[in-house]
Amino acid sequence: MFRSVSLVLAVFLTSSVASAQTSPYENSVEDRACRGDARRFCKDDIPDQFKIGSCLQEHREKLSRACKAMLDSHGM
Repeated sequence: MFRSVSLVLAVFLTSSVASAQTSPYENSVEDRACRGDARRFCKDDIPDQFKIGSCLQEHREKLSRACKAMLDSHGM
């Protein structure tokens, strides 16, 4: 599970850097699934991948459907 959190957050952070250089429409839906939730609930934890993962788990009930689905698909 910890490995899944790391993978998801690595994708999230990588896509955040990439989005600064490219159009937001070039990122996949999966890359963007939790970006808004992370900014909303975990802004003080960015860029620490592990803290963001823990934070998203703590706020799971408040997350968007897309983010919950992405976390579920990664076994989190």
